[in-house]
Amino acid sequence: MRAGIVAVMAALVAAPLGAQAFVFAPVTQAEAHAVAVGGAHGGVLAGVGANRPAGYYVRVGALAAAGVATGPTTGTAARVAATARFLADPFREGRWGAYAGSGVVVDWWPGAHGRAALELMAGADLPARTTWRPAIELGVGNGVRLSLVFRHARRSGR
Repeated sequence: MRAGIVAVMAALVAAPLGAQAFVFAPVTQAEAHAVAVGGAHGGVLAGVGANRPAGYYVRVGALAAAGVATGPTTGTAARVAATARFLADPFREGRWGAYAGSGVVVDWWPGAHGRAALELMAGADLPARTTWRPAIELGVGNGVRLSLVFRHARRSGR
């Protein structure tokens, strides 16, 4: 009887442990991109995007970028993408956060309008102490892409 009362009292006054404090709050995260593309068509672009959690480990997002083509023909270039990426460390337990993903990209280069392709990417969120967290990303699809990404920090996780 006494053990039962102690168990009930302990259950009533129990507080959440530190490991239970994470709250999954799927909010949209703004992004800014600086993109360098190489291949048959190359260029330098700047863009904006957003992503949203589709679970603990997956983020889906969209990007629109425009810039200057520096390949065989010069002029204005543009790129839109819809991607999904898998995060290896969504709870920001380590300083670096590796991820990989894929998506669909459509590029508009001078002389080659509206070329769609599948894109594969790998990247890492870099350590930061500001409200904008940097990441570096390498992608393949309609050429090779290297991006420097700044994502608005989430309150919990990546």
